[in-house]
Amino acid sequence: MKVFTLSLLCMVLFVAFTAANTAEEDDEEAGFPLNEVQHLSTLDDEEAKMDLSTGRAPRLLGLLRLLRLLRLRRLQGRGRGRGRGRQRCPTLRFPCSRMPNVCANMRNAIRLGKPRLLTRTTNRSQIRRNRRNSGCRSLGRRTGYNCDEYPFASSFQGGHGAVVRLVPIRENSIQGGILAAFYLRNRIGHGGCYRVSV
Repeated sequence: MKVFTLSLLCMVLFVAFTAANTAEEDDEEAGFPLNEVQHLSTLDDEEAKMDLSTGRAPRLLGLLRLLRLLRLRRLQGRGRGRGRGRQRCPTLRFPCSRMPNVCANMRNAIRLGKPRLLTRTTNRSQIRRNRRNSGCRSLGRRTGYNCDEYPFASSFQGGHGAVVRLVPIRENSIQGGILAAFYLRNRIGHGGCYRVSV
């Protein structure tokens, strides 16, 4: 019975390993952060060790954990090949035909040396402070327009020294909606990086 159980375990592990190595999907490219991969794989490694140390064949849940562990190890190997600790920064692209004035301001800011690579902040106090310090007040008011600043107030690079311009309210609203959706879709939280393309 023990020999049969051991043989079954080896066969299942072989199938799981083969599936992990031939899987087409790359979770890291889909936006799964490498540090999160490493954290999960550490937890799964401990769980797998506990299962194997009992001398019993892992149950279905244990097998699923082992399969996930093998796939995470594969991703870790890829991440190390690209540079240890390197973080993937997705690119944010704006539809400039719908918001020409906003894009003109961003292009001008980048031409003046403002960074394309930004880091998000979710700290509300810092965002308010960035808006207050951006220089928008110096532009005054104009009906149907409001202030656009780059780098964004929701980035660590925003605030003092931002390049500002009055733009149509509709364009600024489009930009805000695209930015919010981009953060959500790419799971960019506090301290997450991204690139701006205009």
